[in-house]
Amino acid sequence: VGRQVLTWGTGDLIFINDLFPKDWQSFFIGRDNEYLKAPSDAIKASLFGDWANLDIVYTPQFDPDRHIDGTRLSYWNSNLGRLAGEDAVIHTNKPNSWFRDSELAARLYKNINNYEFALYGYRGYWKSPSGQNASMSQAIFPDLNVYGASIRGAIGKGICNLEIGYYESADDLSGKNPLIDNSQMRYLAGYTQEIARDFTAGVQYYVEQ
Repeated sequence: VGRQVLTWGTGDLIFINDLFPKDWQSFFIGRDNEYLKAPSDAIKASLFGDWANLDIVYTPQFDPDRHIDGTRLSYWNSNLGRLAGEDAVIHTNKPNSWFRDSELAARLYKNINNYEFALYGYRGYWKSPSGQNASMSQAIFPDLNVYGASIRGAIGKGICNLEIGYYESADDLSGKNPLIDNSQMRYLAGYTQEIARDFTAGVQYYVEQ
């Protein structure tokens, strides 16, 4: 219980089922990668069994990404059709009520013959602004549900990982609201191998649909 850095999933700097907050400002400014994963004020419980293991994380107040908003880094502003920065800072309407605007994440995983299989679930909000209000004066964090799975294990001389996630945009299930991001499928395949002593090479292929 308390402030902690949380993470799971199989990607290297690509996060599908890891819906814990990220500090993208720190990352794109050039700080070390260890600062990318921002801390959460959360409750984590882990249950271990012969059949499978279960991690549950409850965040009582929505904890968004530290996203790029124009105050320190420029960004592409689709409303203006150009790069923008301090002249068009993104103002957000963030869910901010304790317990009502909470997040719940879970991972069920098991090792079978040196392969790790995992199922994931998340209920909360898009972690970075993914919509606008009706007047297009504020960016919003629409409701989001995520369902995913992954597998990771040895293939040949290296480690292979596969991960998928379905992003259900709960505030726009029909996909007809132009002000809210649509639901998505996300796929990731990766492979890493030690090429020489203290030298590891890896490749990843990522798709959004």
